[in-house]
Amino acid sequence: MRSILWLILIIGISCSGQKKASSKKGDFVISDSTKLRLVMQELYSNVETPIFKVITDEKALKKVFLQINRTRKPGISIPKVDFTKEALLFYAAGITDGVRSFELFVWEESYDSIKIDVKNSPTSAKIAFLTNTTPFCMYSILRTNKEIVWVGDND
Repeated sequence: MRSILWLILIIGISCSGQKKASSKKGDFVISDSTKLRLVMQELYSNVETPIFKVITDEKALKKVFLQINRTRKPGISIPKVDFTKEALLFYAAGITDGVRSFELFVWEESYDSIKIDVKNSPTSAKIAFLTNTTPFCMYSILRTNKEIVWVGDND
């Protein structure tokens, strides 16, 4: 009986200890204000070279969608964004072999900057030789006075 109580106590302490852990990179805690929310992800952007853009107004958003929708009939609709509260992060991978998906994430946050990087999934060997795609993803982030810096490599 006593060993069961000790086991329950140890499990309870170890579970509550994990809740207190925070995601850190360096000395800075990644806050809720830098969480990214996926807005859209598609396989064809019509962008041939890798680019990363921070979109902070309606005019820049329309310019990006003019490029994306250049050969689409009908085109992808432009998302509704309140640019007083949030900004958009746009990443186009350029021409890639096969089908890949990309995910942006906050690599590091400091007092004056937010560094953004990209994770990508490997190409399936079966699909790699069948098609070329120009994938893109778009994420929203809360507006901040911090500089948003792209640190991703363009693979």
